[in-house]
Amino acid sequence: MILNLVFGILFFVILTICLVTALAEHFRWDVSEIIKFLAMAATFIVFLTVLLFPLPLSQDELGFAGINIIPFKTIAGYIISAVRDGMIGTALSQICGNILLFFFLMSVLGWYMRLYSLRAYIKWLLTFAVMAEGIQAVVSLFLGYLYRSIDIDDMILYIIGGLLSYAWLGRYAKESE
Repeated sequence: MILNLVFGILFFVILTICLVTALAEHFRWDVSEIIKFLAMAATFIVFLTVLLFPLPLSQDELGFAGINIIPFKTIAGYIISAVRDGMIGTALSQICGNILLFFFLMSVLGWYMRLYSLRAYIKWLLTFAVMAEGIQAVVSLFLGYLYRSIDIDDMILYIIGGLLSYAWLGRYAKESE
């Protein structure tokens, strides 16, 4: 197990060094562009990792997974469970986790692509929000069973996180002028 982890990290580091070297040579990037690229790549890798993993190896390993198209149904359920059953930690991790996931993703994407126009920013935000739930649906189709919940509430929380990020980026852009 540890050998696989070490090998995976070593492989990722070597691949990253080769990719960055090739991009720096091809595009004549300076150090700041390389750092921006690595920040975006790392953020996207973390985004996909949180979104997709762990993949269950069988249906026996599954927890609760379903499809929800009713807005605020899952969020209300988390809040009710937090109040009634004292599951505040679960509610906070589910709600804040989705908001923070997109806050960081869209902050780095907005910074990397210089998305200061609200129209362009919202276009990318909606694209990634739909893509996040769509990827989970596609992986479930390939697995032959629903392994993660596909939920409109997740998209609502993603959009809230993205809009908070836009407000933060707008403040950052004004301060840097």
